[in-house]
Amino acid sequence: DRGVGEVLAQIARMGVKDNTLVIFSSDNGAIPAGSNVPLRGFKSSVWEGGIRMPCMAMLPGVIRPGSRTTQVSLGMDWLPTFLSATGVRAPAGKQLDGVDLWPVLTGAKPAFERTVFFRYKRLQARRKAVRSGDWKYVWDSGKEELHNLAEDLAEAKDQLTARPDIAADLKKKLDAWEIDVRAPRLKDFA
Repeated sequence: DRGVGEVLAQIARMGVKDNTLVIFSSDNGAIPAGSNVPLRGFKSSVWEGGIRMPCMAMLPGVIRPGSRTTQVSLGMDWLPTFLSATGVRAPAGKQLDGVDLWPVLTGAKPAFERTVFFRYKRLQARRKAVRSGDWKYVWDSGKEELHNLAEDLAEAKDQLTARPDIAADLKKKLDAWEIDVRAPRLKDFA
């Protein structure tokens, strides 16, 4: 994208390229006119095609060029990561929603497993999902599915009936998360 190149060129012209952390990411998958192949779904869905997106980070001398990670992350992870990268502590008594990715970005620690949640509401559509490790449970306007993303990144093979134990565990985690994050404006979500 030309705009990204212009930003990088400006950072270089300013002489701060070697001490500027650059993050390039999107906020969602492609719209239906685009392509998320091999992923299922598009923007506004909780399928991988709607929520999985590329992310690139650059900081010369700190983040190894060409390095890759499988770390599951969310946009809210950037605040604790930026705080860690700059040596700034979060305000006392403030709990941040995200996690610090700095050790993973710098190669100091390997990717770690985590549980992440998604929720979407617009008009009559109600969508929510939880991913824990390789497993992902999706509730899409009343339709439930369970997928193992390590074996089925396209989310084509529903394993809800084959693995009800995993589905039940993920549903329990999703229910607890919804109680934890419930806000007055979302009280009628389900």
